[in-house]
Amino acid sequence: MDKLELLGLFPQELGEALADMKLPAYRVKQLFSWLHRGARFEEMTNISKPLRETLAQNYADQPVSLLEQRVSKLDGTRKLLYALRDGNCVEGVLMHYHHGYTLCLSTQVGCRMGCAFCASTLNGCVRSLGAAEMLGQVHCANRLIADDHISNIVLMGSGEPLDNYDNVTRFLRLVSHPDGLNIGLRHISLSTCGLVPQMKRFAREGLPVTLSLSLHAPNDTIRRQLMPVANAYPIEEVLDATRAYVEATGRRAIIEYALVRGVNSELAHADELAARFGAEGKKVVLGAADTFRAAAAEQLTVWAERAGCGIVKHGEGSDPGAVVFDAISAAKARGADIVIIDTAGRLHNKTNLMNELNKITRVIRRELPEADIETLMVLDATTGQNGLIQAKQFLDTADLTGIVLTKLDGTA
Repeated sequence: MDKLELLGLFPQELGEALADMKLPAYRVKQLFSWLHRGARFEEMTNISKPLRETLAQNYADQPVSLLEQRVSKLDGTRKLLYALRDGNCVEGVLMHYHHGYTLCLSTQVGCRMGCAFCASTLNGCVRSLGAAEMLGQVHCANRLIADDHISNIVLMGSGEPLDNYDNVTRFLRLVSHPDGLNIGLRHISLSTCGLVPQMKRFAREGLPVTLSLSLHAPNDTIRRQLMPVANAYPIEEVLDATRAYVEATGRRAIIEYALVRGVNSELAHADELAARFGAEGKKVVLGAADTFRAAAAEQLTVWAERAGCGIVKHGEGSDPGAVVFDAISAAKARGADIVIIDTAGRLHNKTNLMNELNKITRVIRRELPEADIETLMVLDATTGQNGLIQAKQFLDTADLTGIVLTKLDGTA
């Protein structure tokens, strides 16, 4: 008979599972604390050796072990291969940012959603992971960074989280438990391909994570080519469920869009997507803070007209910080929901560029202290590794949160 994985139990459930051992309440609390610090039975030093041996004979402590890791020479990002107790394997990614460590973890062995661009689905879904196995991935990663700990989690590894609904919601409650890892739910993102009934149910769970929607298409025709789930749930139903989640939780949603050459990457698709989200009623103001090239403001003006956005711009050679201040002021006056600032990304004098970016960042933080800020760097994909090295140089000054790659299809 397979051993019960104690890591996946809440304190009361743990006491009930061990009722025959007649353990005092304080001992159960000790055991829960040890398990959620990633300890194995033999490492629980304030529990007697006979009790540890009895537990090891009858129960499982940490159900996940690290089989292999590959470390990026560029930035130290680690790709992790985990071994499960039944011989199956799943992957994760450990990333280090200025705000701490983020772990991307898996919720299933494989996936049955069948998205055309995803390798996780090639062999279908072998099985779903239990809450203990998801927690085990976090503990394995924490062992790699003994001087620190995981502070952010993204459920974006193999598997569709909402296709493993009960185990995922149990995991979210356990990983945020005050006597456990105590990772705040606002530091967790869950990515879904758009299972509408589960999305609506999830909005009622009282679990305010960030919802990330894998959209990947501006319309149903294209989405059905890429994602079989679109045959069951049209885009409008998926977006309605996303809106309902945002309204119920007060949390934001993120739209994920992977470009597939010849399928969803044309300018017309961008226009269609802009029109769709423009209809949401969000007011957007653009700030043309790249004042070193007159052409930059001209190009941005064209995009603003296409997308129906307001734009604030000054003449060539103007102070970029002043443009940003005016754009934010205009956004406040117009009741805008979103401000997008376009800044210079290349100057012959790198010191001047860094100084300008630093100044712009200070203006934004001073004028919009409570705003959710995303700092995206646009890179020419054809530059390859050099582009990523450049991104690393900008990280400290610009506080980057993401990278946008252009020319993936060989065009500007």
